[in-house]
Amino acid sequence: MSKTKSKKDNICKSSESSYVAFDPVKGSSDIIACDSNVGKVIDLARKQGIDVPAIMFVPEEGVTYIY
Repeated sequence: MSKTKSKKDNICKSSESSYVAFDPVKGSSDIIACDSNVGKVIDLARKQGIDVPAIMFVPEEGVTYIY
């Protein structure tokens, strides 16, 4: 089941186990797209005019994840 969301859809209700995208030029921590599929996150960000989004993976709560 996909969690695809965009800015118009009130972003992600839960970003756990998802990739999230930010606008690196704006320098904001506002999530512009999220999904469990990184390709979809990139596509959603590009549809919003961000050519090269900053992407991070958000693990499930309680899971240790090192970047």
